[in-house]
Amino acid sequence: MFVLMFEVASCLEASTAEFWGARWWPVGIASQCPRTPTAQTVLGAPIVVWHDGEEWRTLVDRCPHRFARLSEGRVVAGGIECPYHGWRFDGKGACVAIPQEEASKPADKARCGATALETAERNGLVFAWTAPLYGLGHEPDYGALARAALDEIFVDEPGAVWTDYSRDLPMDATVLIENVLDPSHLPFTHDGTISRRAAARAVPFGPIETSKHGFSAERRTPGTRGVVAWRAPNLVVSRTERPRSFRDWNVVYAVPSEPGKCRLIVRVVFEVAKIPNRIQRALISTAFRAPPWIGHLSSHRVLEDDNVFLHHMNRDIVVGEDDGDYDRVARAAIPGVVARRALAPRWRERWHLATSADATVVAFRRWLDTYTAGRGVVYSPSLALDKRDVPAPSDLSRNQIIDRYAAHTSHCASCAAARRRVLQALHVAEVLSHFALVAAILLPTRYRFPVAMVSPLAFLVRKYLLRPLLDAFDRGSYPPPRNTKRRATISKAPADLPPPPINKPPPDLSGSSS
Repeated sequence: MFVLMFEVASCLEASTAEFWGARWWPVGIASQCPRTPTAQTVLGAPIVVWHDGEEWRTLVDRCPHRFARLSEGRVVAGGIECPYHGWRFDGKGACVAIPQEEASKPADKARCGATALETAERNGLVFAWTAPLYGLGHEPDYGALARAALDEIFVDEPGAVWTDYSRDLPMDATVLIENVLDPSHLPFTHDGTISRRAAARAVPFGPIETSKHGFSAERRTPGTRGVVAWRAPNLVVSRTERPRSFRDWNVVYAVPSEPGKCRLIVRVVFEVAKIPNRIQRALISTAFRAPPWIGHLSSHRVLEDDNVFLHHMNRDIVVGEDDGDYDRVARAAIPGVVARRALAPRWRERWHLATSADATVVAFRRWLDTYTAGRGVVYSPSLALDKRDVPAPSDLSRNQIIDRYAAHTSHCASCAAARRRVLQALHVAEVLSHFALVAAILLPTRYRFPVAMVSPLAFLVRKYLLRPLLDAFDRGSYPPPRNTKRRATISKAPADLPPPPINKPPPDLSGSSS
């Protein structure tokens, strides 16, 4: 059995704009973010992130002139130029150029400014202070930035190495958090990727103390001990400890985009300096220095183990009558907004949480009920009206769910560059194949056979190496390894998928500016 202890507090303490808005949210991985203007949605608001040559900048992705998306523009002299009429804004949101401005009738530059979010890079992540999205005047809290960026791990733990990964997911941020808090699913969902069915066992937890700031649960599995900590509203830190050996951390940020959609940012950290085996220490250190795109292709497979059923589960759990609390929660959230339907109505009755392995899931759902009346995220007022009705995404097809290009590759500098190189190599191999056939005909007899052999070799490289690798950047494989006898190392597209977007131009991630 497990014990839950809740702090005595007034309801809806976590259903305020201040709780969700006056904080630092991660908007990207510094080494993998495109330096050119890149669009994303955070807390229901469109934002654009770019690097001005010296530091990261973030604006609301909306030109104040006529609301054109600034992310479709370009970087000019460190600022961002609107693609519609060429208005230009610096990193603080000030309008520094209006090409149509008349000298005799100067524009009111104070009204022409864009909304800027203070942006900071810390411990390898890019964070934005989101209070302005809610119209809040709170100044950035840099002590809170150190906590959000986990200085306790990335600064205070010498000898740690880590790898980073991000992906847009078709599920609510609360569903992602709940999934990450549940270690008992690993042997079954991820059999064949990072776990195996034979490892399934009871997962007992110690007493769980919960407050509006989250909770921490001690995992008491034989052989290894650990702690799963949820730091409201968006961070899960799982630490595993090994007797007389190293620790590792799995750090997950769940960044709400809109109801039913979120961005995952995950950091896998190993305390390499304390690994007792020298060979193992060297191998892990080397693996963590590999180009990021290699690890991302592996991480895709892990995420795709559960993305399909989590997406549909997200839709299924909101089915049910409303609990009637909307008006009360909506008033508490002002100036923010909340979804009109509860995230999981009557979950205690509809689910059968039979074992202590569900302790963290129960704690999380009870936290949502206690501090948000089951509504979860308080979004910014920018959340579109048609997104406020039901906290679940549209019913996506399996092929849409396992798409990798839109969910990751298009906004990952490492993967986009690697994809571009693979595409170039594919074209070179095709030209080489044709050229070898023509050359074999024209060359003297003694050269024809070795030259002609280049053609089938180039064909094999294209078919069995380059084309599957290109596919792996664009889409995932199905069925997942747990449901297959033969486990492929490189993703192969299912037969019912359309041809891969081989000629799809990768985004410009070079960081060059005009």
